[in-house]
Order: sequence, then C-alpha cells, then structure tokens
Amino acid sequence: EPQTDRKTLLAACPQFRVERVEVSEKTTFPAKQGILHLLCIGGTGTLICNGISYPVLRGNSYLLPPDADILADGTMTVLLSEP
Repeated sequence: EPQTDRKTLLAACPQFRVERVEVSEKTTFPAKQGILHLLCIGGTGTLICNGISYPVLRGNSYLLPPDADILADGTMTVLLSEP
C-alpha cells in the first residue's frame, strides 16, 4: 500500500488491482513480489528506484520491478496497477 492517505481503489479482482494515488509530497510505494505499473494521469514529479531518478510527466508509464522500494516526489496523480 502506498504510504499516503490520498488513494482510491478503482478496481479489484483476483487477477489485478488498480488504485488512483494523489502524490503531493514524498510517497513511498513499498516493495511487492510482483511488478507494478504506474501511469501518470496528471501533474509532474520524480520516481526514485534503486537510487536512480526518473522524471514523471502526464502520460508517462513505468513498469516497476518487484522487490524494490519506490519513492515518488512531486505533485501528480498516478494510477497504480498490480497483478
């Protein structure tokens, strides 16, 4: 679960789960056993994964590796999907 109180569950079934997360400060996405898909639907920010920073703009899509703690910073709205 993202370390934020601004998340909304959009869909969940046995195969996947999708949440909308409002990032307005540093937000941690804890490590998962499977991959995560992150799609930015608004705003801008930065993802930090394994010490590497990636710019995030509206429309950007990232596949995030399993077992990695991800830090998001900025002001953005993202959709997080996980199997």
